[in-house]
Amino acid sequence: MKYILKRLVYSIITLFIIITVTFFLMHLVPGGPFQGDKSLPANILHNLEAKYGLDKPVMVQYGNYLMDILHGDLGVSVKQHGIPITTIIGRYFPVSMRLGLVAVAFALVMGILMGVAAAIKNGKGVDRVVMVLATLGTSVPSFVVATGSMILFGVTLKWLPTFGL
Repeated sequence: MKYILKRLVYSIITLFIIITVTFFLMHLVPGGPFQGDKSLPANILHNLEAKYGLDKPVMVQYGNYLMDILHGDLGVSVKQHGIPITTIIGRYFPVSMRLGLVAVAFALVMGILMGVAAAIKNGKGVDRVVMVLATLGTSVPSFVVATGSMILFGVTLKWLPTFGL
């Protein structure tokens, strides 16, 4: 129980650091959420900034941001015309959860099978191949593996779709 509590505290601290760093990095980037392809008149831009609290000092914005997050309010989407972010996340969460569960199940089954094969054939070719695959699996960035997998299984072999379900 002590271990779980310690991990939970570390998770909260890590999340707080990520939220803080992201917030201040976004304020260092030039531009803003309302600067896009078309330029808005100054009065409309001022009204939008006032509506979303972007006309306040950065530390006030940060405090408001933290309070909103603590209350579960992640704001509204600027790109999807005022739809709450929690609604957008809720819409796509079941798909992400299903994909994550399938990935964990696949990794678990393949890891156990490959580990057993490597243990049975200790020091032989199978063991070496499994060690190379395990090393590659931990060292190659996931976006490279994902792109390569999409090309292999979706484009070349046509076993899986490259988008959608």
